[in-house]
Amino acid sequence: MAQVSLERFVQIANSTSVSSRDVVVNNTNATAKLGNLFISPSKKTNVATMSVFREALKEKYGVFGEHAFDTVLGQRAQLQKSLRACDIKSVISNLGQLKERRFIGELSRQLDTNPKVRELSPSMRSEVRRIVSDQPFSNTNVKLCKTSADIARMADKRIDAAIDAANASVAFGKKLDTQIYTLGDRTTLDTEIKSNESSGVKNLKNIFKQGETSIADKIKTGNLGVGMRINRSSTNPVLLDKLKTNGVEPGFIYKNDWSLDDTRGMLTDIDSESSLNALKNLKENNPTLAAKCEGKPLREQIMLCGRMHPAGMSAVAEYVIEKGMQDENSDIYKAFCDNFPGTPPEEWHNQEINNIKTKLFVEIRETVLNVKPNDEAYAKSPIFKHFNDRHILKLDYNEKDRVIIKKTASAGKFMRPERVAVGRKFGQIYRLQTATTADNASAGAVTEALANDLTRLVGVPSQELSIVRGQYSDGHPKLMLEAKFAQGYSDMENGYIKDGRIVPHNGEQVESLGKYKAFFLVTADRDAVGSRGQNKGFVRGQDGQPSKFFAIDPGHSLESNGRYLEVDDNFDFKDTYGFSTKPRFKNFSVFDDDTRFAKFQGALDLRTLKESGKVKDLFDDYRSKFNSKAEGISPAEKNLRIKIEAEINKKEAEFNDSLAKVLTVAENQLKLYDSLAADGPNFQEQAIETIENLEKLTSPTTWVSKNGEVPLKHLQVIPETRMPWRAFAEGNNLVYHCDQPLSQNAQELLKAFAQAGGADLQIDAEGCAKLTISKDRAETAFAAFSEQNVMNVTHMNEVAARSMGGTGLEEAKNYKPEVANTNARPAPNFQLPPELTVTVGGDNITLVKAQ
Repeated sequence: MAQVSLERFVQIANSTSVSSRDVVVNNTNATAKLGNLFISPSKKTNVATMSVFREALKEKYGVFGEHAFDTVLGQRAQLQKSLRACDIKSVISNLGQLKERRFIGELSRQLDTNPKVRELSPSMRSEVRRIVSDQPFSNTNVKLCKTSADIARMADKRIDAAIDAANASVAFGKKLDTQIYTLGDRTTLDTEIKSNESSGVKNLKNIFKQGETSIADKIKTGNLGVGMRINRSSTNPVLLDKLKTNGVEPGFIYKNDWSLDDTRGMLTDIDSESSLNALKNLKENNPTLAAKCEGKPLREQIMLCGRMHPAGMSAVAEYVIEKGMQDENSDIYKAFCDNFPGTPPEEWHNQEINNIKTKLFVEIRETVLNVKPNDEAYAKSPIFKHFNDRHILKLDYNEKDRVIIKKTASAGKFMRPERVAVGRKFGQIYRLQTATTADNASAGAVTEALANDLTRLVGVPSQELSIVRGQYSDGHPKLMLEAKFAQGYSDMENGYIKDGRIVPHNGEQVESLGKYKAFFLVTADRDAVGSRGQNKGFVRGQDGQPSKFFAIDPGHSLESNGRYLEVDDNFDFKDTYGFSTKPRFKNFSVFDDDTRFAKFQGALDLRTLKESGKVKDLFDDYRSKFNSKAEGISPAEKNLRIKIEAEINKKEAEFNDSLAKVLTVAENQLKLYDSLAADGPNFQEQAIETIENLEKLTSPTTWVSKNGEVPLKHLQVIPETRMPWRAFAEGNNLVYHCDQPLSQNAQELLKAFAQAGGADLQIDAEGCAKLTISKDRAETAFAAFSEQNVMNVTHMNEVAARSMGGTGLEEAKNYKPEVANTNARPAPNFQLPPELTVTVGGDNITLVKAQ
């Protein structure tokens, strides 16, 4: 990206008397200049120019520059409009005022958490707040601040002055409560939710009060910016990272802020008996943690416990103090010299540790919050991850973004952000059509969380998605969704998908996806993968392991689309919705390049889940959390819960109906699988897989993607001309049968394979086939009917090309699926390893065991 100095932007803005004149950046040679007076820049140029200008502001003024840009130009940039000379001047002129707002925000933040304030008696705390509120800028010059750390230090000094003014030296009667917490108070703070555990209503609580959401509105008015605190909470305060800019739903991204609980934890004695007992209990209940702690000093062990341990923050604070005192350029070192002028820095250990923590609170807090994943300290405690993790809060509809703005903040219909209209045909009409009421948006949050929990429950790796309570500014209930960023996650659209197939890049290995298809057929999310692969992706594998599939955004699950799906027993499906030729369920083909048994495994998992009763328990759990008959709830809350209950019941009925449909189409294979339980899992798998291989042998197949752009791992039967097979166990035999007439060519192939596998084949006068395999000879038969052998016979030229390092794409163009390619000759010097040789139509065909 081009880099242009802020001074250059200001110079250009001052060089024209036409305030509306565009400023453009040439990304090629990193230059900025005035645009054409009559011809507007392209949207691409506008986006690039805005981005470069924001970076220039960030480079010069840090978060202050970002804040000023987002306030003045945030919406204009999202709409891909041009940067004008007047815009540059307006941003610069707003900097001073925005610094003052950030300073007041930091004062409030510290009054809630600074130990110097918290150790005062309640009456003295009130007096200090009054003094600060009356004269926030007394003896301060906020314009001199260059960084957020400067703001924090200046706020700290203002609070010191307020305490002195309140004559706090005689009012330290009540100290900060530093007693150690019981484990019951802390265990939920850092415990990782297991991948198959529901997260939607796990921590349902009111964390955003009146006036703490509608974030886009606050950014536009300049009252909120990057790095500023969004809410006041003793346990869960959060800082704004940025507005959500992808997807159609409004929202924002935030990070966890330092809380009052963190301050209390910072002053807890790590050597106390209670602390030692807490560590012992944590290690006894967590063998993995115990192994990590083995041989480490006490402080490092407590750091590894994170916020689960009541002194976790204390251990982390002592760690950063020790590290900071080893670097004379660190803020901690400099602050110590300022606050303890009579003590040489090398003798800092002689000072009482909690006194250091109190006086150096701001520097300790900033150091802990700014430890990054690539820093040496990051791996020493999950506390650093807690403050670095980014969270998305979606469905934060803004009170000023309504079809008709009404006096009541929660009334009317709320629209999706204006940015979604960019590049969308009839975009503003789309916004009007998709406008929703406050309660409908809240109910949608619940059902999306429920769909996500169903996904997790069945074992599909997916994000932690939790319902977050909030309020509109009139007090009306507001439910939103909070999602964690998955470390190492990347959407399929980022180079993983081509022609509807998974194409790993740069040699990356990814897991096959067949086992997930059955579940997504049940939830029938028409946008499950997305038109570009934007709703599903992979988490990068560690230590050479394949990257794992990861599901996000189940927002269109269980929306009555399942009733339009006709599902076959090989898990192919057809969407029968309406008369539109516009395809839905785009890119579901990503699940297809896998074995029959892998797809069948998904049905097995669904049956196990159904029998466990966990699905019913999940729906019941959601109903209990939104019980409309609960005592003490407001009329508005009651009406919302009635709507939510109705949606939960509707989703449950649809899930059960769709699940029954998928399990019914898999019934024949489920019966076969169950009847072979005594023969072992490998035998069961091969018996199921042979059904697929028989279909591939007797049906037209393809070995490339729909448009011939991607070679497949597995042959795929062409759905329109599929010859379906069924199977069952009969005594000591497996019986496979096809009840549709087979072509003459397919019959010849079938005879040859049956001969090689020692199976009994019967073909009636109509061409329907029955294949009987004795269990005693099943291993030979399974090997003969392997997919590799089917490939060798039906796709000879492609097999030859791939064996010599080619893709087989060119050879696939000449493949005629209506005629099995038995007359094709292998490429020169190409020989298959001799295992079994059979004769088909006068040609000798060599079969090999599956690899």
